[in-house]
Amino acid sequence: MTIEFDLNACVEGDQGAWDDFINQTAGLIHAAVRRTAGNQLDSPSTPDMDDCVQAVYMRLLKNDCRLMRNYDPNRASLSTWVTLVARSVTIDLLRRKSLPMKPLQDFDRAIDEQPEPDNISGSLDQAAPMHLLTQ
Repeated sequence: MTIEFDLNACVEGDQGAWDDFINQTAGLIHAAVRRTAGNQLDSPSTPDMDDCVQAVYMRLLKNDCRLMRNYDPNRASLSTWVTLVARSVTIDLLRRKSLPMKPLQDFDRAIDEQPEPDNISGSLDQAAPMHLLTQ
């Protein structure tokens, strides 16, 4: 798939250029998200397709379009680059959703409830079993 539009105009905020970019990349991004996420998109604990696609476009706009400004056509075609961005964003979203969440208050309380370690003073041989250490 060949994508042709004015990337500089898109970065500078030209709405027409941005609309062209979306129209030309939407199918590519949907395909990349679907291939990357596979059947995980059907799970209730993961983001849906539209959320992933929106996150890709948001990543492209983030930090004053930093990713788009740094695109180098000598390193990859635009379609390859867009696919890589879509895959990276999707993987990030899936990782974030798969991490167990615990309220911060529970974490602080768990730290407070841990017993104090024995006061280790003296030489290294008192801190670790000698048979585990090399010369």
